[in-house]
Amino acid sequence: MNSAKPKSHGEAQAANVNAAIGHTIPALPSQRDTFEARLAQTWGDGLRRWQEGDCRVCGRNIGLEYIAVGVGDASTVDVLVTNCAQCEEVVSAHYHPGRDLTREDQSMHPRWDKDCPPAYQRAILADAAAPTHCDAAASERVRSWRPQQGRGLVLTGPSGIGKTHAIWRLARDLEDDGRNPIVISSIELFRVLARSAKELESAKWLLRCGVLVIDDLGKERLSPGACATLHELIDERVSYDRPTIITTRYNGPAFVARFAEPELGEDIRGRIAQACDHVHFKAREQREAA
Repeated sequence: MNSAKPKSHGEAQAANVNAAIGHTIPALPSQRDTFEARLAQTWGDGLRRWQEGDCRVCGRNIGLEYIAVGVGDASTVDVLVTNCAQCEEVVSAHYHPGRDLTREDQSMHPRWDKDCPPAYQRAILADAAAPTHCDAAASERVRSWRPQQGRGLVLTGPSGIGKTHAIWRLARDLEDDGRNPIVISSIELFRVLARSAKELESAKWLLRCGVLVIDDLGKERLSPGACATLHELIDERVSYDRPTIITTRYNGPAFVARFAEPELGEDIRGRIAQACDHVHFKAREQREAA
C-alpha cells in the first residue's frame, strides 16, 4: 500500500514545471513572481514538455532561431533563442528584481548599488557577519579571496546556505579595492550573449572583465549550444588569467548531469576544477555535527 502523502496542487505544478523545462519554482503559488506564475500556467498541468522551437515561458512556437555568438577573437557558437519577445520583460524582471537602470550612481559602490538585489543589500549592509542560516566559515573564506594569477573560485553546496550572499558581499569588497566585478546569473549570461551576438564588441566584456561571477550554474539543464558557449567563455578567461567565480548547488557527477552533452560537461567540470579554488558550503546539520 502506498502511504505517500498526495502532493498539493502547487507542489504538483512545481514538479511538472521542473520536469518540463528543468526550472525550479516555489511550490506555494503566493511566493511566485510573474515569471514563475507564467511558467506554472504553461507547464504546470504536466501535459507537455518543452521542445526546441517553443518559448520556454509561454510555450508558443517561435521557430528554430539560432544566433551566432562570438566567444573568442575569431570563433562563434550557435545559441538557440528560447523565449519570445513578448516574454522578454517578465524574464528580465525575474533575473533583475528591483533594478533601477535610470538611477544615478551616488555612492562609492555604483555597480554594486545598481546590480545587487535589494534583499541582499539589506542583509549585507545590516550586519558585517553572514546571516545565521549561512555557513559563516565558508563565507569568510570567500570574503578573503582576491584575484591572484588568474585563479578563480567555485562555491558548492545546497541552496539557502549563503553562497549568493557571499558573492555579493565579496563583490562590494572588490569594488572597495577599485575592481568592478560583474555578477550575473548563469541563465542571464546566455541571454546576454544571445542579445549581443549581432554586436560582438558588446559581448566582449564577459571575456575581458577583471572578475566574472556566474551565480547558480546548473539551475537549468544546459543545451548543447549553451554548453559550448560556457566552455569557450571559461577557456578564454583562463587563457588570459582572468578569474571566474562560480556558484552551483551541484558537484561531481550531479554537476555533469546538468549538461546535455556529458563529455562536454565533464570537460567544463575539469576546467573549472583546474582554474578555481573550491569552497564548499555546508548545511546547518552538517556544521552542527562536525
